Amino acid sequence: MALESYDRAIEFDPQNINVYINRGITYSTQEQHQQAIEDYKEAIALDARNVDSYISRGIAYSGLGKHQQAIQDYNNAIAIDPDNADAYYAKGFTLVLQEESKQEASEAFQQAANLYREEGKIDYADSAEAEIRKLE
Repeated sequence: MALESYDRAIEFDPQNINVYINRGITYSTQEQHQQAIEDYKEAIALDARNVDSYISRGIAYSGLGKHQQAIQDYNNAIAIDPDNADAYYAKGFTLVLQEESKQEASEAFQQAANLYREEGKIDYADSAEAEIRKLE
């Protein structure tokens, strides 16, 4: 049902980046990561500086086991917005999946924790720090 609504919204306004992102999220929640990636690509084509598009596409790539592509998307998001805690957090999780990158994952989680604390998102910071402890 939600996908049909997004399809109609895109027909009505094909330049609306948020519809592509939200449809992509819906695809991802249904484990349809390739379709999600296509929507995130559309969103990036409409606005190459939209951090959420890169983070979401990175998560979808990670869902497909394409961890290097995911990390590149997180790095793109960080290059656009170095203070985006979500990008570091997602990068940390993907690095954990690449078992040889535990130190880099720990650093990403620490950066996320620091940024979340600055934003007053204490629960998020605590969650990032819990991920660091799992790596120790």
